[in-house]
Amino acid sequence: MASPVRVIHYGLGPIGIEAARVVSRRAGIVAVGAVDKDPAKIGRDLADIADFPGPSGTVVRSSIADLPGVSAEVALHSTGSYLAEVRPQLEELLLAGLHVVSTCEELSYPVGERTEIAAELDSVAKKRGVVLLGTGINPGFAMDALPIFLTSISQDVTSITVKRVNDAGKRRLPLQRKVGAGLEKEEFQRLVDAGKVRHVGLRESVQMLADAMGWELERVEETTAAVLARERVTTAYLTVEPGQVAGVHQVGTAFMGGRPVITLELQMYVGAAKESDEIWIEGRPQLHLRSEDGFPGDIATSGILVNAATRVASLPPGLRTMKDLPPAHYRSS
Repeated sequence: MASPVRVIHYGLGPIGIEAARVVSRRAGIVAVGAVDKDPAKIGRDLADIADFPGPSGTVVRSSIADLPGVSAEVALHSTGSYLAEVRPQLEELLLAGLHVVSTCEELSYPVGERTEIAAELDSVAKKRGVVLLGTGINPGFAMDALPIFLTSISQDVTSITVKRVNDAGKRRLPLQRKVGAGLEKEEFQRLVDAGKVRHVGLRESVQMLADAMGWELERVEETTAAVLARERVTTAYLTVEPGQVAGVHQVGTAFMGGRPVITLELQMYVGAAKESDEIWIEGRPQLHLRSEDGFPGDIATSGILVNAATRVASLPPGLRTMKDLPPAHYRSS
């Protein structure tokens, strides 16, 4: 029997904690270290923080430097959405000789000004002989990796459309804030213009799909509009009054040959009455896939994070994406 994959949990917010719970239940993967900057968590046993049977023997430290002698293979990184902000953390983990699987959305498929940072991280990973991978439910699965996999049966593909309706009220507080829940419309628009309120990852998903299909895009258009609450909505963290912003309606559209070939539509707001995920692949054959209840965001994100950690070492060193990874699937041992 193969030895379990040894991991370090880096970041113990809602996703990191859920990932720790998943790891605690698996036979083929084991936590040997944990890092978080929160003083209230430092020095405590991981089982105590993540609320699983313990003690685990893994004590949370403030940095990788505080884990001398810990022998690990993979870091499960879950601290932020923006690549420029988490870059120092990723570099530190790569230089420590760790494969890194991260939930940083901008890392999933770096585009625009992030490509320079990505190239530098790729160089560090290759020099150390390790892999850096960004993943999650979206981006990383629902609007990119899954549609790509579904084209496995395609003879021809002429367009891809994905629509995702997600109740942000069931998600963690940072996500609810990220989509602007509880803001007034004017403040929402100001923060959208500043790039501080939005779902992070739509453009990344568009580009991953285009590159996987071998399509040279003419342009990509992205719009972000407010979804306004029609009635009071109360979540575990905040209350949204009628007329306030409940979340976002984002659409990313990619054009080729004068016509749209990729359309990604995301409605993510608190109080969404009916969640769903839907994919249309036009071509031969025609394909329409619908998940009536949608993919559960935070549960799925932590699941794919852990599942990818058991497969990441199979990739060549460097920055890789979910279109490079053999299907990361559940395994009980």
